[in-house]
Amino acid sequence: MSRSTSTYSPPKRKKRMKATLPLVGLLFAVLLGVVAYFLAPPLVELLEGQFPDIEQQFDNLRADIGETPFNALIAGLLWLVMLALSVFLVAALIGEDPEKEAWKYMGPHPKDIKGMKRERKRLQKEAQKRARQRKAMEKKKKTQA
Repeated sequence: MSRSTSTYSPPKRKKRMKATLPLVGLLFAVLLGVVAYFLAPPLVELLEGQFPDIEQQFDNLRADIGETPFNALIAGLLWLVMLALSVFLVAALIGEDPEKEAWKYMGPHPKDIKGMKRERKRLQKEAQKRARQRKAMEKKKKTQA
């Protein structure tokens, strides 16, 4: 007797960065903070050059809190704006969760009575819809024949 050798190899799993993803986000936020810190003074100068009213308001604020806290305040606001824009961009580009489909097929938890009733009604409506479609197709075939 001859033995057959199997050439089966299990499918390779995708490597995921789920464990380091929070660290990457934190690093990104820190880098945005550094960028905001260096962009804040030129941005203030640009705004002061464009709008004289803002220059007067900024001078009053500098007199109250000092130069360094003022730059830190502007850098913090700039950091929040940049972080919010980047989070929005990532959320818009990432799309839907690929595991969402599996959760949909699992249905509600068995202890969720109302959820189970809704699911049963939804499934009954889908079955009735398929039955109507099947009858319409049979009727259409009879009229064509």
